[in-house]
Amino acid sequence: MSKPGKVRSSTESIIETLQLFNEKAEHLRTRSYTEQVNDQHWGIKWDSSASTASVIDVRPQEEFREAMLLTLRFFENELKFKNVVALYNDLTLPEEQKTWVFQSLKVFEEEMRIGTGVKFNVEGRTFTPEEIFKSFMYGQYCHPQKPLKENLKLFAKYPLSWTLFKHEFDYLVSVHLKFIFWLSQMNAQTIKTLQDAPRSTGH
Repeated sequence: MSKPGKVRSSTESIIETLQLFNEKAEHLRTRSYTEQVNDQHWGIKWDSSASTASVIDVRPQEEFREAMLLTLRFFENELKFKNVVALYNDLTLPEEQKTWVFQSLKVFEEEMRIGTGVKFNVEGRTFTPEEIFKSFMYGQYCHPQKPLKENLKLFAKYPLSWTLFKHEFDYLVSVHLKFIFWLSQMNAQTIKTLQDAPRSTGH
């Protein structure tokens, strides 16, 4: 039989982690990037009089992206989604509520695997959505890693491909944000349920 004191300590630790997750989620929610990312679009404008084409690229401002990514990296490291979701295994909650959380992580992982559905091939190299996300995240913004920086150089060799790669990255960031905001709502409900639950005294 487990000791009540130990159970409470474990539960309190989980609550603290969920609260930290929600604090970081709220910080992301208020970023200017989050407001701008849904308005991003790109296209090709053809000037028939000059027989030239130009790329139209509307996306969040770079300074807003960098500020947002400083917070997002917490969810890639200290607050990894898999680790946070795994905490629900140890909680006394309705199984249906746990299933929602577990299934939502699978949906997120599938969306990250598929991305926008565009196939990216540059000079004979094919890049998956995950590789594109990592290349920008850790090749340009967070503690740049040389192999990933080399990927970015390849992405940037051609204006159209550079636009497509940037669009894919912002899309994948938006997938992260959608999952973070959804899970933060579940966390809030869970925290309230745990804090309102009667505490066993044990003998």
